[in-house]
Amino acid sequence: MSTSDDYAREVIRAGHDMGVSPRGIVIGLATCIVEVGYPLRMYANRKVPESLLLPHDAVGDDGYSVGLFQQQIRRGASGEWWWSDCATCMNPYKSARLFFERLTKRDYNRGDPGAHAQAVQGSAFPDRYGKRMAEAQQLYDRLSGGPVSTYYDSDRSAEFGFGGPRPVSGLRGVCIHTTESGKSATATARTADDVTTYQATSQTGSYNVMVGVDGKRILQNTDDWQTWSTGNKGNDILLHVCVVGNASQTRAEWLAQDKMLRAVGGVIGHWCRLYGWPIKKVDAAHLPGVLGHVDTRVWGGTDHTDPGPNFPYDVVLAYAQGAPTDEEIDMASAADLERKLDLILDQIGPKLPGWGPQSSFGKDAQGRELTLRDGVIAKLDRMQADIDAIRKAVTK
Repeated sequence: MSTSDDYAREVIRAGHDMGVSPRGIVIGLATCIVEVGYPLRMYANRKVPESLLLPHDAVGDDGYSVGLFQQQIRRGASGEWWWSDCATCMNPYKSARLFFERLTKRDYNRGDPGAHAQAVQGSAFPDRYGKRMAEAQQLYDRLSGGPVSTYYDSDRSAEFGFGGPRPVSGLRGVCIHTTESGKSATATARTADDVTTYQATSQTGSYNVMVGVDGKRILQNTDDWQTWSTGNKGNDILLHVCVVGNASQTRAEWLAQDKMLRAVGGVIGHWCRLYGWPIKKVDAAHLPGVLGHVDTRVWGGTDHTDPGPNFPYDVVLAYAQGAPTDEEIDMASAADLERKLDLILDQIGPKLPGWGPQSSFGKDAQGRELTLRDGVIAKLDRMQADIDAIRKAVTK
């Protein structure tokens, strides 16, 4: 018998085969969880005799619904199948394809995911699907080898109706912005949520992801949606991440916002790995890569200078690569040097108490143990005396 994970993997496989985004697959999994519960079970229907002859885990009697998605197989008034035949609707892979065929007719990557599931299913209980999305996301993450949405913490893309669709095939890199909100050095005057609310209501601009000083990442627009970020072609070919901060900040002020820098690095790293871009600072003429809003001025339409001359690209890109920063390297190097020194001292027999085992390099005229330095010097002196004796003998 198939397990709940087996069923979920078939739904995921169907979505992948059809080019459905991870968000769409999660909508599909959430729909299954609502329809048949979790762990997932294959349902037959006592009013559909043929369903009882097919592999199943439970038997229901809701209309003529069968399978993971509870798809109706009763014939409609004109004789057509509501979804498909019983065998198809009770096949986890094929029934998932039926679901995704209808889902992909909608702009499912934007807006309320629960509403998209309801639009496909036509349930008498429309609010149920949205409540199971987090559970479905966890299921997808676990079976797909890791989370796919770790580049944001909350999704507010449903609030950004302005802009328009764009093909992700045309994307060329990542652009970093600052909000220029607040006059404090640490730019804490407005949170990422505050700025996002203002932009959504005023329609004065937008990004793909907004990051606050607390490291919170807000999805404003999905990758396939044009943002209002640069006032030029950067809106079409770049993904945009904005931080709550000011272009006038010093490097020290930026480095004081480590949570934010780590969060920005995580967003950039996700995008660069997803699209195969190098994680490096470039200008507009040398994309793909990572640049600042100021770099897009060559395309016209903007006079902005953010994220500013002191923005620590080196630190952020190190976080994007998953590599340690210079400070972490220094700390690691110091610890490594200390370990190596301990090993050396253990081998050479240092003379200070507690430094390791004793090793003899000879003794001085008073019978005291020589240090390594004095022992080497004494050895060199003896070697030089031998050389001088040889030379003297040769010249006689």
